[in-house]
This record gives sequence, structure tokens and C-alpha cells, in this order.
Amino acid sequence: MQRENLAPIDEAEAFAELARNGVALDDIAAETGKSVNTVKRRLAIAGLCDEVKQELSENRISLSVAEIMTLGSHDRQRGIDSATRNGVRGPSKGCLDRVRLLCRSLEKALLISLVAGPRNQTTRLFRRVFCCGFLLAAPIA
Repeated sequence: MQRENLAPIDEAEAFAELARNGVALDDIAAETGKSVNTVKRRLAIAGLCDEVKQELSENRISLSVAEIMTLGSHDRQRGIDSATRNGVRGPSKGCLDRVRLLCRSLEKALLISLVAGPRNQTTRLFRRVFCCGFLLAAPIA
């Protein structure tokens, strides 16, 4: 690893080659001046499907996105890659607004049912319900 400022994908492939040749992670880290965690993350990048590697090498996705994609299977990586290339970036603002409205409606209905519902012995406890990313707590007493 003589050359400095390698692109992340080139660095990943170089680390993978060293690992295939039996070089230990600690030795790769020491030889390259990178942390062991960085070496592990680059080795994971080397294991990405070819389509995602290409996207990374052409700077169409960031290194952090590529690292996240290492958590999925090659099929999932290809699906995400295809969706992002075709302009699907995530839910629209309108969709998010509808989800937020639905969550508020569910919260109100839940609170009403908790207040109007039957009482039980545990008056000091709270009934907690996780709904759409919000932790709701309503006293039972």
C-alpha cells in the first residue's frame, strides 16, 4: 500500500487482497496506518455486489451509504441500488405528512381508550405503548 489517497473502493480491494493472502487485520492496520475498525469496514465494502461497488467508484453514492449497504444481502443491495438509480429516494413529503396524521389519530384514539378503559389493580404503573416512533404513557389510575 505505497500509494496515498486511494479511493475507498480501491483501498477496500487492496485490503481484501492482503487478507486473502493471509495478512492479519492488525498487520493490515499497522502497515497502512488505518485503524482496525477502518480495515474491517473497508473489507466489508470489498464484499459489496459489483453494481454498488461501481456506484461507489463513480461517486454516485457516498462511502457512508456504501457502508450501510454492506449490512444487506447482494439481492437487497441490488434492489436499493436500482431504486436509487431510478430516482426513488424515499417517501415523499405528502406520504410522510399522511403517516404523521395517522400517528396523531392513533395516539388520540389510544389515549381515549386508556382513559375510558377498565381500571386494574396497578394504579401506580403506567401503560406504555410504542406507536409510530412515539412512546405514549397514560396513567391507569
